[in-house]
Amino acid sequence: MIEDLTDVKVCEECKVLNLTTSVGVQGCLRCSKPHCIHFASTIDPLYCGECLGDITLKKETVVKTYTHYNEDTDELTSYNRRAKSISISGNDWLFSQRKISSLNDAELELTCEYHRAYLILLLNEREARRTAYMHRYAGVKITLTPPSATTTSTEVKTTKEIKSTKAAQNAKSIVESMLASGQSTEQLMELLKQMKAKLGGVNAAI
Repeated sequence: MIEDLTDVKVCEECKVLNLTTSVGVQGCLRCSKPHCIHFASTIDPLYCGECLGDITLKKETVVKTYTHYNEDTDELTSYNRRAKSISISGNDWLFSQRKISSLNDAELELTCEYHRAYLILLLNEREARRTAYMHRYAGVKITLTPPSATTTSTEVKTTKEIKSTKAAQNAKSIVESMLASGQSTEQLMELLKQMKAKLGGVNAAI
């Protein structure tokens, strides 16, 4: 029989850890249910993944063209300006914003400094990964082909969208908690096969 893991927010590994330390499990700020680090939201660990998972980040590179006509010289000149547009959307993002107006001055100061310190840690991790990525070909000899007679110019407007959903958060939390408990990748694959077979039998019965 396969245990339903959708409502479990504390893995066995962290249940044992919580017996010797007080940081293994904490209550979600939204639903108040206890959760461990494996079931914490990847966006803000103070919330569980189910309560803070519906957020979408969208990045766009916007190119604006300015055109100027000089009547004296009868010349038409144009130049481009590029800007980065960043927007955040999602129901959980709207929920988080509502809390701000209810904070008093001391709570607001504490929250700002907490997130400032957390942001510095996130930026340092991102910069370390960027540096490692840029040096991935260090020491590799690259042979350049001779230029051809044809010159091309391409203008690309890039759009990047990162979406987080509750289903993805729950699935990631379950996998991380099972790996933390010592289960192997092969065991996880076998469990997925059993769950798929079970769901197939239910659908056939319906």
